[in-house]
Amino acid sequence: MLYRYALAAASAAVVAAAPAAPAVASPPAPLINPADVPVNEFTYSVANGAPYLNNLAQAAGKLWLGTAADVPGVEQQDKEYMTILNNTRIFGQITPANDMKWQFTEPQRNNFSYSGGDVSVNIAEDHGKYLRCHNLCWDNENPQWLLDLVSAGVSNKTMVNILQNHIANVVGHWGGRCFSWDVVNEALNGTGGWDAANPFYQVIGPAFFPIAFQAAEKAVKKTKAPIQLVYNDYGIETAGPRGSGALRILGDLKNRGIQVDGVGFESHFEVGGSPSIPQLMEQMNAFIALDLDVYITELDIRFVNVTTQTTPGGFAQQALDYYNVVSACMQVDRCRGITVWDFVDKYSWIPSTFAGQGNATFYNDDYTRKPAYQAVANALQNKACGAPCKGANLPPA
Repeated sequence: MLYRYALAAASAAVVAAAPAAPAVASPPAPLINPADVPVNEFTYSVANGAPYLNNLAQAAGKLWLGTAADVPGVEQQDKEYMTILNNTRIFGQITPANDMKWQFTEPQRNNFSYSGGDVSVNIAEDHGKYLRCHNLCWDNENPQWLLDLVSAGVSNKTMVNILQNHIANVVGHWGGRCFSWDVVNEALNGTGGWDAANPFYQVIGPAFFPIAFQAAEKAVKKTKAPIQLVYNDYGIETAGPRGSGALRILGDLKNRGIQVDGVGFESHFEVGGSPSIPQLMEQMNAFIALDLDVYITELDIRFVNVTTQTTPGGFAQQALDYYNVVSACMQVDRCRGITVWDFVDKYSWIPSTFAGQGNATFYNDDYTRKPAYQAVANALQNKACGAPCKGANLPPA
């Protein structure tokens, strides 16, 4: 989808007024030292060697440079993929792309299944990675039994009970193994109002949003673990109607004393149409002014026409766009971490969703690195983009 960004300047006043970041939990200790993990037959090829993005991010004071992974799945049979994924020097955090969502965790009413999500949990624990748990309430990937109840006119009270019960069980199951939960995902429409396709909004109305966060807060307190509660969305990364809507609904939670600790900037951008560093910084600081941490949670930057635009100049432009996003995070203290939405093109969600578009990650199908990978490394070190961005010139779509 095409995002249009309003031009804005970074606000130094907001930066100065930003509150200090709260203490956060450390990742679990690895069962084995990542440095001792054998690196398979191709040993340290360019795909798995330096520069190590997570090492650079943590050296610069960020919590992680991480990735989403759609495991369990065919990726698990791909030795090269799993070797790179497990390398904590490159990726220090993992997000399960699908298997913690409702249709997988509660496929039948009050019948819970955690085996899929456990794959990512185990990867995190085995390799000393942070785990972002994703997600508890969304308009998509809901089980048929839930949609059937909505169609049949389920009562407000019953729907509230279903939502609260789901959150209590799922948060309780994984407990403190999760660094954070995306409690509600993509609650807004393009004008900043509520997403009418969300089944919880359809039955409960706007109250579903605070109810979900209250249920998550209650469940977290029972775990006695410092789990962060996050709102995650796209199109909120710069000033505009959707961003204003997110500020409004999160400000309301804060005013009501309901726990919300952070906001996730999904950051699904287009090559040549990504926001500037000042635009991103201004919006990050607007959320920080609400005493929220900011996370880049689903970063990928796609070509809208893979036939005409994947030229040397196009890849240099993609590198520049990645560089700008990471640089903005580096310049804002409470931008805590950066997660890409998978790291290799052949497992990206883009081509199956947007026909003719793709090449959105920083690894090619054969696991060679694109210029964007080095551009991210340079941004993490507060260096100029340099060679990866040289000759940026996106051909027309």
